[in-house]
Amino acid sequence: MLSGNEPVREQFLASFGPGLHNFSMLMSRAFRQLQSIEERVPHEMRSAWTYQFLYVAFNNLFTAFHLLFSGLLVPAGNQMRQFAEALAMALLCSHRAIDVFVRLQRDMERFPTHDAIRLVNKARNRSLLGIDAEGWKQFDEITRFYDAFSHSSILAVASTHIFGTGGRQLGGEFDPAKFATYQREVSLCLSGAMRLLVVNHR
Repeated sequence: MLSGNEPVREQFLASFGPGLHNFSMLMSRAFRQLQSIEERVPHEMRSAWTYQFLYVAFNNLFTAFHLLFSGLLVPAGNQMRQFAEALAMALLCSHRAIDVFVRLQRDMERFPTHDAIRLVNKARNRSLLGIDAEGWKQFDEITRFYDAFSHSSILAVASTHIFGTGGRQLGGEFDPAKFATYQREVSLCLSGAMRLLVVNHR
């Protein structure tokens, strides 16, 4: 029950080793940027929450990649969705002319963080944050794809079927028939790491 997942990870490493190397390099840079943020921003509640959302985004992306290389596609997708929402919340909280942080403070338990990506996409907020409309539209479309990983959707159910052998997945698995899907997820994790670097640098 608590055995390691090394054989599955070895198969992912053999197939996507360069992706792992590139992701590790990008995330190392992102972590160094996160560590330097405290020296560059005022020590106040807004900064603290912006930093916390950035760190959560970093951790979710890191965990998503770890789960992907463990053959756990659905949990990895769920972490990617949370990465996107946390990144959007960091952006929204960072700007004093956007009322999101004030609303968050007013009612932290009920604030709709799941709506953060849409809030960034409001024309005024996009302008204040310097967000490219087309780029954010693509980010939104990718994130909405991961909504299917949060429910027992057809996609989630299908992910437990090992198409290469006709068997069923229990825990982590590397299915050669899902190679293109794995490749897409590795690419999206790399893209996410690059976005995290850009946001950290702001």
